[in-house]
Amino acid sequence: MYAIITTDFEAFYAYKCGEYQRCFRLSTQSIRTLIGGKETSYVFTYPEFIQLMDDDIVSLIALTLIVNPSCRDIPRHASVRQSYLSLYLMTQCQMKLHHSLTSLAQTLDYVEIARRLLREACTFNQLLLKLTERRIHQQTVRIAMILWRDCEVVNFDVYKCTIRRFSASSEDCKRVLK
Repeated sequence: MYAIITTDFEAFYAYKCGEYQRCFRLSTQSIRTLIGGKETSYVFTYPEFIQLMDDDIVSLIALTLIVNPSCRDIPRHASVRQSYLSLYLMTQCQMKLHHSLTSLAQTLDYVEIARRLLREACTFNQLLLKLTERRIHQQTVRIAMILWRDCEVVNFDVYKCTIRRFSASSEDCKRVLK
């Protein structure tokens, strides 16, 4: 039995329209529904759906088809697990909405769990999870650098500690420096 969450296309549409809060809510709802489920549905990368996707996912699909031509012949290889797509959308919305490091760290935990559970050799799923993880790390470093600059941190170890699981509030920053 597959869990089908119909909000993914709504989430894509909301993202495309710039409704990032709505997209985040729908993606988060999908992730929470899909967590713990044994199987999830797949979203096929048909041209009709590609127009809803952002440039990075479209580029990822194209690269997957170039690198692994068998994806053209086997439809399942040109698909993505719905939960991985929701994680990507969730991450993109968190960045657009300037979420805290704590929120990004929680999403990174979800990505790490998904990567551990990934048993298939589907190139696109692997690449999408890697892209999502990379985006989270890039945003985390950006936030940490702002914290570092704003708090005038002189200790690099303190800076490294902010990279993961640290809220970006100024009160938290002052507490770390004490």
